[in-house]
Amino acid sequence: MGSQTAWVTGGGTGIGLGVARALANDGFTVYISGRRESVLAKAADTYEGAGTLVSAPADVTSDSDLSGVVSRIQTDTGRIDVLTLCAGINVTNRTINDTTPDEWRRILDVNATGAFVALKAALPIMATDDRDGGGLVVNVSSIAGVRALQMAGVAYASSKFASLALGIMAGNELADRGIRVTNIYPGEVNTPILDQRTVPPTPERRAQMVRPEDIGEMVSLIVRLPATTHVSEMVIKPRYQELT
Repeated sequence: MGSQTAWVTGGGTGIGLGVARALANDGFTVYISGRRESVLAKAADTYEGAGTLVSAPADVTSDSDLSGVVSRIQTDTGRIDVLTLCAGINVTNRTINDTTPDEWRRILDVNATGAFVALKAALPIMATDDRDGGGLVVNVSSIAGVRALQMAGVAYASSKFASLALGIMAGNELADRGIRVTNIYPGEVNTPILDQRTVPPTPERRAQMVRPEDIGEMVSLIVRLPATTHVSEMVIKPRYQELT
């Protein structure tokens, strides 16, 4: 897989970084995007493995930023084999009463609209079925996008329901082009976004959660499957977390 290219939005920390490292370990050149250039640079500079992490700063709410990353990848490698949509935020105010309209708009812009715009920007150079078996889009939604969990909050859950629909629609629409789309629904994952909860979980609880590298391993597994195989949806959660 050494000549393949991946792009991971939200790739500087959390699930995005876990996925980026797993793909790089498989020999990919992985472009990681996010708003904080210093975080991306540290992730890229400290990675040691078979592939390469490349810092590619971009705010997913900026159409021009995302188009700029795609243009850079096109110049560097000419293609995207795997696109992983991981950028996501939440806020401390999570009830309808407490969430402000600005917070609602910001979460929807990042978690849903940002995923759509990144996907749309990447499609012109996504690998298709006439180039080594086709490309893969991994859309990281959430269990909160399948079940409206009160803990996740009204804006986050709504954004992840939109993300779920995006992945399903894209999978149906792009199949004829040789592009597979997988929706992943993580449960509780030990990432920095937990600090934004009204009551952050204890270290003991965090130690029981899914790790970002666990999700990275799942993505790596999907990538290795034959191009004729389509994993449309996947739930990954801690053992203790119920799926109701």
